[in-house]
Amino acid sequence: VFLKKEYRKHMAWVSYTWCNAEENFPFYSSDGWRPSPHHQEHELKFAGIFNYRQFYLSASYVYGSGFERFAIETADGTKLDQPYRRFDTALVYKFKPGKMKAEVGISVLNVFNAQNIKYSNISVRSIDEINLVGIYADAVSFTPAVFCKIEL
Repeated sequence: VFLKKEYRKHMAWVSYTWCNAEENFPFYSSDGWRPSPHHQEHELKFAGIFNYRQFYLSASYVYGSGFERFAIETADGTKLDQPYRRFDTALVYKFKPGKMKAEVGISVLNVFNAQNIKYSNISVRSIDEINLVGIYADAVSFTPAVFCKIEL
């Protein structure tokens, strides 16, 4: 479901996704369907762009319910099925010096530095004939950036 509203020079939208992704492979010990690696039942996104003269302020929020296939805990206590939460924002200033077009801005990804894990960052490796080890990496951490764009 996707809803979008425009009002003058401003925009806002919200989307919701429901998913039930399962897989059945003959090499699993049980005969049955299991949640696939990308099975995240719920995802909710909000975003908006607000314009005041040459300034553009944008913000977005993503919530994902987590990946139940990875309902395991690492040795340090990290749960791999935790929800995914991220808030991003940016401020852009557009201007025209002479015959050029220019933009300068700042953006911040993961403003609140939520500790997220994405399913694509999780892998299981064999360390010998019997033991497996899970390897994971965090998703995007707090990331500020500045930029300048000039068109001649």
